[in-house]
Amino acid sequence: MANARATSHPKPEYPEAARAAKLSGAISVLILIDESGKVISAASISGHPEFAKPGVTAACSARFPPMTLQSEPAKMLGALTYNFTP
Repeated sequence: MANARATSHPKPEYPEAARAAKLSGAISVLILIDESGKVISAASISGHPEFAKPGVTAACSARFPPMTLQSEPAKMLGALTYNFTP
């Protein structure tokens, strides 16, 4: 999981509709990180659909150390998990 490697890991906003319905739960977001550590794409892969948009928005703001593979700059796939509680 990429949560532990993030140098910046903003919390997502809790949706008002979810708050009104007293929903809680976790969502996982698949991310693609470029060589500089910037998230260049994100997609919700599990969790309640009400949390998908805020999870993806927060994931796109996350930052990571520069990515390398065998000492060469590389893009990496990872997953971030967000827990939503009212």
